[in-house]
Amino acid sequence: MAGKDSRSRVKQLVIRKTTRLGIWPHKVQRITWVVIFCFSVTYLYIQWMWYVTSRLHGASNNLDRKIDASILTSKFNITHLNSKSAMVTTSPALVNKTPRKRKSEQRTKLILFWTTVYNSSDVHLDKNVFAMCPEVKCQLTEDRSLFEESAAVMVHTKDIGQFHLPLPPYKPPHHIWVFYNNEAPYYAGREVPASFYNGLFNWTLTYRSDSDIYHPYGYTRKALQHELPMLNVTKNYAEGRDGTVLWVCSHCNTAGRREMYYNELRFHVPIDVYGYCGDFNCPRGRFCDQLFKTKYKFYLAFENSLCSEYVTEKTWKVLSRWDMIPIVLGQANYTDILPKNSFIDVQNFSSPKALGNYILQVNASDELYNSYFEWKKTEKVIDEINPVHELPWCELCRKLHQEPIEYKVYDNFAAWWNITGDCIDPNIYYRGHTRDGMERLFKLPEQYTPSHVFNFTIDGLMSKELKEQQMHQLNSK
Repeated sequence: MAGKDSRSRVKQLVIRKTTRLGIWPHKVQRITWVVIFCFSVTYLYIQWMWYVTSRLHGASNNLDRKIDASILTSKFNITHLNSKSAMVTTSPALVNKTPRKRKSEQRTKLILFWTTVYNSSDVHLDKNVFAMCPEVKCQLTEDRSLFEESAAVMVHTKDIGQFHLPLPPYKPPHHIWVFYNNEAPYYAGREVPASFYNGLFNWTLTYRSDSDIYHPYGYTRKALQHELPMLNVTKNYAEGRDGTVLWVCSHCNTAGRREMYYNELRFHVPIDVYGYCGDFNCPRGRFCDQLFKTKYKFYLAFENSLCSEYVTEKTWKVLSRWDMIPIVLGQANYTDILPKNSFIDVQNFSSPKALGNYILQVNASDELYNSYFEWKKTEKVIDEINPVHELPWCELCRKLHQEPIEYKVYDNFAAWWNITGDCIDPNIYYRGHTRDGMERLFKLPEQYTPSHVFNFTIDGLMSKELKEQQMHQLNSK
């Protein structure tokens, strides 16, 4: 009874208060329902707008991806090293000339990762990577019990050599074995000679444009119409940046001897080095990205190996997201793959001192610095975080669905993939520089110059005979 009396008193009190304010109880109830109705309508409207926006955004992204895919395929579907064509045996009758089956008629192709990728059992790849290429069906797996059922077997040779992983015990006749690697030959499992793989692989998936499936770290294309308004905004890229040169490096002793060049360059221009090789530390993540792109103007995009076409994520990331000027050191033809006047090439300077003086000159002039970003008004750089990372896998899936399938064998794989043919000796690479600072560069203590850097073998870098041959070709030019 006490509970009922208390509730009755509260009810009478509410009626008395609302009546005194001129608000009758039935009006309070009506107002409450109106507020609930308005809130519900607003919530449904927001949900509907979110759905429409996401659909439009998804359609725009799909359009961009399809355009990126067509550009990448048309631009890089070439074989430019004709001297290596004899290394591969194939049948002209197996070239695909039949129309692709309708999606409903296709069955899913199973792709088995036989090895780990950089010692990771997570395949280093999103299992839903084929979602962006719905015209063909493929599925990734790491389950070796599905070996017989697989259409393709991926082999990451770096893990074969470094972690002593075994190859499959035999090769079924219907299998396509794919050599998968995005490291330079020197770091791609050199513990196992490339000749060990002769006659094993049918396709290749690497950063080289003469691979069967081209997997670059990034590329350049023309900006699309809907990207132009954002790219055409006038901007002072030097504003607020009080740092000069940035280098993030944890690999301190490399085949390309980039650390030697840095040791000389640092006497002529201030360089902040983050990572194991430097004095600064920053945990990987968005905080570091924000720090780097707002503080520094230049980035040392020095490759660890001086190998043909080897341009890694550091260069593309600097151009696409950090808005710095990359200072490139490598064996790629940068003028063919990067936007015009977007980078500074070490090879264009006679010495580290000359390069350092030019960096200081650009650093002192906002006008000169901003001229290195004019390309953003007409071009766009795609790095590995964008669809370029997924496109090679769509191409692999498409090739597996070809009828008849393109079947070939790399009989002499060692001739197609090797250090001596793809890479250049650092002594020859730096030979064009004057000696005003390079004598010191090449006379550092012994711990900076391990023997494997200078004595190339089948699983090292370069033979004495090949070094003499390259030197002869250089002198004859």
